[in-house]
Amino acid sequence: MYAYNSIGRRDPFAPIVTRVEDKAKSDRAPLERYSIHDFKMTGVVWGGFGYNAMLEAPDGKGYFVRRGTIIGPNKGVVKKITETTLVIEEKFKTATGGEDRRETIIDIRKKQEGIQ
Repeated sequence: MYAYNSIGRRDPFAPIVTRVEDKAKSDRAPLERYSIHDFKMTGVVWGGFGYNAMLEAPDGKGYFVRRGTIIGPNKGVVKKITETTLVIEEKFKTATGGEDRRETIIDIRKKQEGIQ
Protein backbone atom coordinates (compact mmCIF):
# COMPACT_ATOMS: atom_id res chain seq x y z
CA MET A 1 0.00 0.00 0.00
CA TYR A 2 1.23 3.51 -0.90
CA ALA A 3 0.52 6.69 1.13
CA TYR A 4 1.02 10.05 -0.63
CA ASN A 5 2.76 12.66 1.53
CA SER A 6 1.88 16.19 0.30
CA ILE A 7 4.04 18.09 2.78
CA GLY A 8 6.48 20.38 0.95
CA ARG A 9 4.95 19.73 -2.50
CA ARG A 10 2.89 21.98 -4.72
CA ASP A 11 -0.79 21.45 -5.37
CA PRO A 12 -1.02 19.37 -8.57
CA PHE A 13 -4.24 21.15 -9.57
CA ALA A 14 -2.90 24.71 -9.17
CA PRO A 15 -1.72 26.41 -12.39
CA ILE A 16 2.03 26.38 -12.89
CA VAL A 17 2.12 29.76 -14.65
CA THR A 18 0.29 32.74 -13.11
CA ARG A 19 -0.18 36.19 -14.57
CA VAL A 20 2.02 38.72 -12.81
CA GLU A 21 -0.08 41.66 -14.08
CA ASP A 22 -3.32 40.40 -12.56
CA LYS A 23 -1.70 39.69 -9.22
CA ALA A 24 -0.02 43.11 -9.12
CA LYS A 25 -3.27 44.86 -10.06
CA SER A 26 -5.22 43.15 -7.29
CA ASP A 27 -2.56 44.09 -4.72
CA ARG A 28 -3.07 47.80 -5.42
CA ALA A 29 -5.35 50.09 -3.47
CA PRO A 30 -8.75 50.62 -5.13
CA LEU A 31 -7.89 54.17 -6.25
CA GLU A 32 -4.70 52.93 -7.94
CA ARG A 33 -6.38 50.23 -10.05
CA TYR A 34 -7.96 52.59 -12.60
CA SER A 35 -6.61 55.31 -14.86
CA ILE A 36 -7.10 58.89 -13.65
CA HIS A 37 -9.25 59.63 -16.69
CA ASP A 38 -11.70 56.83 -15.76
CA PHE A 39 -12.81 58.62 -12.57
CA LYS A 40 -15.73 61.06 -12.45
CA MET A 41 -15.86 63.83 -9.86
CA THR A 42 -19.36 63.79 -8.39
CA GLY A 43 -19.08 66.33 -5.58
CA VAL A 44 -17.00 68.35 -3.15
CA VAL A 45 -17.34 68.61 0.64
CA TRP A 46 -15.61 71.40 2.51
CA GLY A 47 -15.39 72.70 6.04
CA GLY A 48 -12.82 73.38 8.74
CA PHE A 49 -10.86 70.33 7.58
CA GLY A 50 -10.47 71.66 4.01
CA TYR A 51 -11.79 70.30 0.73
CA ASN A 52 -12.58 66.63 0.05
CA ALA A 53 -13.68 65.44 -3.40
CA MET A 54 -16.03 62.55 -4.09
CA LEU A 55 -14.94 60.41 -7.05
CA GLU A 56 -16.85 57.67 -8.81
CA ALA A 57 -14.74 54.76 -10.09
CA PRO A 58 -15.59 52.84 -13.29
CA ASP A 59 -17.04 50.03 -11.16
CA GLY A 60 -19.62 52.45 -9.70
CA LYS A 61 -18.07 52.72 -6.23
CA GLY A 62 -17.48 56.12 -4.63
CA TYR A 63 -14.32 57.31 -2.91
CA PHE A 64 -13.43 60.44 -0.96
CA VAL A 65 -10.02 61.92 -1.73
CA ARG A 66 -8.15 64.81 -0.19
CA ARG A 67 -4.93 66.63 -0.88
CA GLY A 68 -2.03 64.16 -0.89
CA THR A 69 -4.11 61.08 -1.82
CA ILE A 70 -2.40 58.72 -4.30
CA ILE A 71 -4.54 57.88 -7.31
CA GLY A 72 -4.02 56.02 -10.60
CA PRO A 73 -1.57 53.31 -11.70
CA ASN A 74 1.24 55.89 -12.14
CA LYS A 75 0.97 57.01 -8.50
CA GLY A 76 -0.54 60.42 -9.21
CA VAL A 77 -0.96 62.72 -6.20
CA VAL A 78 -3.96 64.98 -5.54
CA LYS A 79 -2.42 68.47 -5.44
CA LYS A 80 -5.44 70.76 -5.24
CA ILE A 81 -9.20 70.58 -4.74
CA THR A 82 -11.50 73.53 -5.38
CA GLU A 83 -15.29 73.82 -5.44
CA THR A 84 -15.42 72.61 -9.05
CA THR A 85 -12.08 70.96 -9.92
CA LEU A 86 -9.57 68.36 -8.81
CA VAL A 87 -5.89 68.67 -9.84
CA ILE A 88 -3.75 65.51 -9.95
CA GLU A 89 -0.01 65.54 -10.62
CA GLU A 90 1.75 62.49 -12.09
CA LYS A 91 5.47 61.94 -12.47
CA PHE A 92 6.64 59.91 -15.43
CA LYS A 93 9.84 59.03 -17.28
CA THR A 94 10.51 60.61 -20.65
CA ALA A 95 11.96 58.81 -23.67
CA THR A 96 15.38 60.27 -22.85
CA GLY A 97 15.32 58.80 -19.33
CA GLY A 98 14.53 62.06 -17.55
CA GLU A 99 11.62 62.69 -15.25
CA ASP A 100 8.72 64.99 -16.10
CA ARG A 101 5.44 65.97 -14.46
CA ARG A 102 1.94 66.13 -15.89
CA GLU A 103 -1.10 67.76 -14.32
CA THR A 104 -4.59 66.39 -14.95
CA ILE A 105 -7.67 68.43 -14.10
CA ILE A 106 -10.98 66.69 -13.43
CA ASP A 107 -14.05 68.94 -13.45
CA ILE A 108 -17.18 68.24 -11.49
CA ARG A 109 -19.53 65.78 -13.24
CA LYS A 110 -22.23 68.35 -14.13
CA LYS A 111 -19.82 70.22 -16.35
CA GLN A 112 -18.53 67.00 -17.89
CA GLU A 113 -22.03 65.97 -18.93
CA GLY A 114 -23.03 69.44 -20.15
CA ILE A 115 -25.73 69.94 -17.50
CA GLN A 116 -25.87 73.35 -15.84
